[in-house]
Amino acid sequence: MEQPGRELAAARAALRRGLEKLGFADDGVILRGPVAWAQPVTGPATATVDITILDLYPFGPPRVALIAAGTALDVTFHIQDGALCLWDNTEPVADAAWTDPDRLLDRVAGWLTQTALGWPGDDDTDLERYIEGDADARLVLYDHAELEGLSGCLDTEINERETTITVLPKPRTLPPSPRPKKGMPRRAEHLAWLADLGEVERPLTGWDDTEAALGEDAKTVRRLVVQGALDLLLLRYRRAGRPGVLALSTFKRDGKPVVRRCEAADTSEASRRLRSAASSPQLADRTVAIVGCGAIGSFTADLLFRDGVSHLELRDPQTLRPGNVVRHLAADASVGFPKVLATKAGLAATGLDVTHVDTLVSSVTDPTVAINLLQTHDIVVDATADERATALLRWAAEQTHRSLVSVAVMRDGGLARVDRFPLRGTEQHLPPVPPRNDLPDPRRERGCGDIVSPTPASAVVAAAELATVLSIDELTLERRLPATVVRVLRPQPDAPYDRLATLTSAPGLDR
Repeated sequence: MEQPGRELAAARAALRRGLEKLGFADDGVILRGPVAWAQPVTGPATATVDITILDLYPFGPPRVALIAAGTALDVTFHIQDGALCLWDNTEPVADAAWTDPDRLLDRVAGWLTQTALGWPGDDDTDLERYIEGDADARLVLYDHAELEGLSGCLDTEINERETTITVLPKPRTLPPSPRPKKGMPRRAEHLAWLADLGEVERPLTGWDDTEAALGEDAKTVRRLVVQGALDLLLLRYRRAGRPGVLALSTFKRDGKPVVRRCEAADTSEASRRLRSAASSPQLADRTVAIVGCGAIGSFTADLLFRDGVSHLELRDPQTLRPGNVVRHLAADASVGFPKVLATKAGLAATGLDVTHVDTLVSSVTDPTVAINLLQTHDIVVDATADERATALLRWAAEQTHRSLVSVAVMRDGGLARVDRFPLRGTEQHLPPVPPRNDLPDPRRERGCGDIVSPTPASAVVAAAELATVLSIDELTLERRLPATVVRVLRPQPDAPYDRLATLTSAPGLDR
C-alpha cells in the first residue's frame, strides 16, 4: 500500500510544480496565480484563480475558484459552492486534462470566455445547485402530467417518515391573512406554490432572486411564507428551451422568507419509463400471457414489464408459500396470496401503471383455452416447468402459428433453456438436455407434497432474462434469435455443457 500512496503524492507534487512554473504562488494548501483568457468584447484579460488540490486528485479535478476576472464579468452558470464547474462526471479519468497544468488553465480560460458569452446553447436544467446554504433532505415528488395547466396554491402530502413531500394536483383557495393572535388555521398549512418562471437568464441563489423571479406573485408568496402556510415552491422554468423544475422548501427566519434547495422528481408514467428499454414505446401495446407465475414466470413478468410491456395476462393456480419468496419476485408480505396477485403486487411496487395487468388463478389444461390464449396475445410465455402444460401450449402454438416461448432451468440450475415455437422455415431446436443421475436427491417441504428444486435464485433470474430477450425479439418483429438458446450457468461433466457458454440452434451464434 505504501507504493500507491507515494504515486498519488507524486502526482499532486507534479501538478504543484507545474503550476508554480506558470507563475502560481503556493502557500502549501492553495495555489494562486494568473490565467490569460479572451474576453469576447474587450479583448485579452488576465484572471486570478485559487487552485486547491483535493484528496480525490488525480481521480478528480482540483478545485478552482475565481478571485478576479481581470475585467468586468457577470458570473452566472457553471459554478457550485464557489468553485468553477469545469468537467462533468463523464470526463475520462485516464490522461485527464486536469493533470496537465497547461490544459487545466486552458479549461479555466475557456470557462471564463463562455461565461462572458452567457453560455450560449447551454441547456443544463440544474438550477437547484446554485441555491446557497443547506439543502432540504426531503425529496419533492410531483406528477408533471397531472400538474399541467395548474398554478398558484396547491395541496401537498408528506409521507409518514417525512422523507418525501408530494405536490398534489389539488388547487387550494388562497389562505386569508391571519387575524391577530389567532394564527393560521391548521388546514392552511403545508401548501405549495406552483409558478412558471419562463426562460431563465441567470440562476437563482436565494430568496431575493426567487422573489424577483416570481413577479406579480411575489407579494402573495412572501405573505404565505411569513404566515407559515407555504412549505414549498415548485417553479417551472426553461433554459435554452429545455424545461426544468426547481423545488425550494420555504420557511421564515427573523421575519424574512428563506428558501432551501430540494431534490425533485417527476412521478409521471412518462418519466418513470425513461429508463425502460429503447424499444419500450414499441412494446407498450403488445400483449403477453405468462403461464406459470412461480420463480421464472414472476421474474419474466417483471423484466418484460420494466422493459415496456404493460399489457400482461398472468396465469397460475398456486398460492405463494413462505419458501417461494427466496426466489420469487413477490415479497414476504404477499405470502398466502395467489402467485398471480403476488406477482402483480411486485409489478405495482415499481410505481408503474398496472391497469393492464390481468390475473387469472388457473392453469391451462384445456386445448380450447390454450388455442384462445395464443390467438389473443402477441406471445405466450410458458414458465410452468410442467411437461403436460408445455406439450399442450406447444401444440396450440403449432396449430395457430402464433408465438410461444417456453423457458426452464435444468440440472438444479446448472442450465437455463428457452425454446420458441413454432419453428420457422428450416429451423431446428437443439436436442433435449439429458438428465444427470448424479445430482442430490430432491428435497420436499413439510406440508407440501411437491418436489422442491434446489435451483438458486440467480439461475432463475438468468432463465427469466433469456425468456425476456427471446420474447422481445419476437414482439419487436426483429426475429434475429434462433429457436433454442441454452445458457450454461455452471460447467457440467458432459460436453457441450462442460464450459460456460451460450449454445444455440444456430451454431454461428454460439459463444
